[in-house]
Order: sequence, then C-alpha cells, then structure tokens
Amino acid sequence: SPYVYLSDLVPESADVGYGDFTTDANLKNGGKISLKVDGTTQTFDKGITAHATSTVVYDLSDVNAERFQAFVGIDLSEGKNPSSTIVFQVLGDGKELYTSPNITTYGTGYAVNVDVTGVTTLTLTATASGKNGHGQTVWGDAKLKISDGETPEVKPNLELADDAQGVLSEVEGVGKVLSGVPVGATLKDITDLFVPVKNGTLEFMESTGGSLEGDDTPMVTGYVVILRVDGTETDRLSLSLVGDLVPDGLLDNSDLQLVRETIVGKQTLDGLTLLAADADGSGTVDAYDLMAIKRLMN
Repeated sequence: SPYVYLSDLVPESADVGYGDFTTDANLKNGGKISLKVDGTTQTFDKGITAHATSTVVYDLSDVNAERFQAFVGIDLSEGKNPSSTIVFQVLGDGKELYTSPNITTYGTGYAVNVDVTGVTTLTLTATASGKNGHGQTVWGDAKLKISDGETPEVKPNLELADDAQGVLSEVEGVGKVLSGVPVGATLKDITDLFVPVKNGTLEFMESTGGSLEGDDTPMVTGYVVILRVDGTETDRLSLSLVGDLVPDGLLDNSDLQLVRETIVGKQTLDGLTLLAADADGSGTVDAYDLMAIKRLMN
C-alpha cells in the first residue's frame, strides 16, 4: 500500500488533556472512531484519539511521505458538545500546514489533506480555548501517502482480535498498555486476545524481568507481553487487570482500600494501577469503580 497509518507508527511524544493517547478506538467505549462527513456517519478502522488539549508528534525522517490525510472532529460517541471551542492544527517542522474551523459541536468531521514533502517532524494539535470537557478529539483514518509508492517498513505489532476483551492505549511513563483484562485471566487467555503474527511468538515476563511460562499461569497487573518475530522483538506492552491494584492477581480488601484512598486524595496511583482502579472505564476513579470492584469480588 502507498499509505502508512499513523496508528501503526509510534509517536515521538503524545500529550493529552484527558485519558490516554489511543489508537484505532475512541475513548468513550473503545469502539471505532466515528464522525459525520458531509452529513453521513463514517466509522474508521484506523485513526488516533488524543483528547483536547493535545499535542502528538511523529518523526518522519525515515518516512518518504508526500501528503498527510485525515478526518478531524469530536467523536460521535462523545454525545455532548465541548465545553469550549476546539481548533485542530497540523504543523510540519513547526510550520502551520492546516488549521480547522472553530469547532463547537461534536460529531462533525473535517477533511485534512496537506503536503508534507520533506517534513521530518509532524505535529498534530487539538486545542481547547477554555475548559476541555467533552473534547474527545479524533483523527480518523489518519495516514501518510508515500511518494513513489515506497512504504517504510512497519514493524509487526500487538493487535487485538475483533472480538477481544480489553483496550490498547499508550500511557505516559509506561508505554503500550492492555487494560480492561479481568482478574483470573491466564497466559493462554491473553495469548488468545491477539491477532496472530506470521513467524511471531509471544513472551511473557514479570515486571521484574522473570520469565513466565505455562498456559494456566495467572496474569497480574504489571506483567509484560513481548512480541518477537523471527526472534527479534517488534512490540511489547504491559497488562493492567481490572481491580488488581496491589498487584497480586487477586481482588481483595487491599485493592478496595487503595481505591478509597485515591477517591479521597490520600493516594496517587501510577499509570497501570490507575487504569486498574478505573473499573468502569470512565476515565476517572470514583465511587462507581469501588462498587464495580466489589461486584467482581462477589
């Protein structure tokens, strides 16, 4: 293909105003990115979600790109208009290439098609003029057209099967994370979530680096999954199990206590445990998560 999707590339940096930088899914429910383009609803298999105010930077020095194309807007799943005006921008080596209209409603998509010939640093921004509530800004079908049909090598990565339970995202300070995994999941359960890769094998490790083997081995928040193709690592991610904050692969009062302390401000959780605490996937840790984890314990 003469195109490379941004969601198949690893950004140099991704700073978002809420939630996590997410690829090929919306933040609201993990479904496909969707926008109304020329009055018709379109869903996108590929794209990125970076809640306003956000800045995502890609290094294109090894990519022979000539155009960047996408559809921008506030995802239809948001269901509410943003708290303030939002503007999208595309910058090439710091030079403004595209600026969207002032966006005040959710769902409407705007086409982006700009020349990026010779650009080495591509910067995508979505800026809220005030409060960023309901600012789930998306770049649907975000892709680079490669000049002369030359497609840069894209390393095979860990992708979830269509019916798989879980959400893939990038977490600052952690990297790629698979969250929404139920406590009790085994090594085989996790293996079965991913799309098989030709000549690829999965390697499981403890957070401390110890190797894990055996289909029945229970998973724990912080465990690492590594994809190797012909023996070479091409991708890795960390696991975050719902409610497993301690982490020990169990749900008990110690997990509930951490959630309570987080709600009242006595505890600050890191990326993986914060995702584990957000049992209902709302993006915040609150009493609803406490109730959800209690239900899972029963």
